[in-house]
Amino acid sequence: MKIVILPGLDGTGYLLETFAQTLSGSHGVEVVSYPTEKASYADLKTWLAERLPQDPYVIIAESFSGPLAIELATKNSLALRGVVFVASFARSPRPVAPWMISFLKLFPHQPKLLARLSKPFVIGRAGTDHFNKQYAAALRSVSLLTLINRLQEVLATDLRSSLLRLSLPCLYLRAHGDLLVPASVSMGFEMCSAEYQIVKGPHFLLQAEPELTASLVLDFIEDLLRRQNPGSSGITNPSG
Repeated sequence: MKIVILPGLDGTGYLLETFAQTLSGSHGVEVVSYPTEKASYADLKTWLAERLPQDPYVIIAESFSGPLAIELATKNSLALRGVVFVASFARSPRPVAPWMISFLKLFPHQPKLLARLSKPFVIGRAGTDHFNKQYAAALRSVSLLTLINRLQEVLATDLRSSLLRLSLPCLYLRAHGDLLVPASVSMGFEMCSAEYQIVKGPHFLLQAEPELTASLVLDFIEDLLRRQNPGSSGITNPSG
């Protein structure tokens, strides 16, 4: 089974390398990197739809990419077999006035300052030196305007009705220590066909707990394969 990992707000995929390596022993894994100039969900969905595998695959959608995965999963693609949502949402996770976000466009892009200010909210004390370097590199590679525009997309999204129509097998991983996506928002995923698991960790759950989250994802995929192929052992070739 192929695994396609959709990144968080930065869209670079830099922060997912360790998690992807943990998964890649049994499956073909692709970490998507969004074009740095694309911010809207509509543009990203069009760009992404043209690049998804034709063979059976599973999507792992981190945070920002959850709404994209919901829309892709409701298109009845025969190739998409399941979705894993990680610390994600179907509606705006926080009530923030649009003018407050637009106000941020007046400030210069200072990746080091942005990384330092946001780290307590995204990963807290779990951030290693390696993560810090990757995080700084990710923020340097994307303009502040793109980050703000993507944040505005998050605050304007509401796909709760689409979520209720989602019939594919799903797994939702909620970060117990998430300071960005409250439990009240993530609970909506219990209404669809999801397996819902709470994992101790910060919003950047895949970065803080790569081995644990990879294990949960692999269990989900192997169970998915067993249900689709009752006589199979669930082990696949890394090529997909």
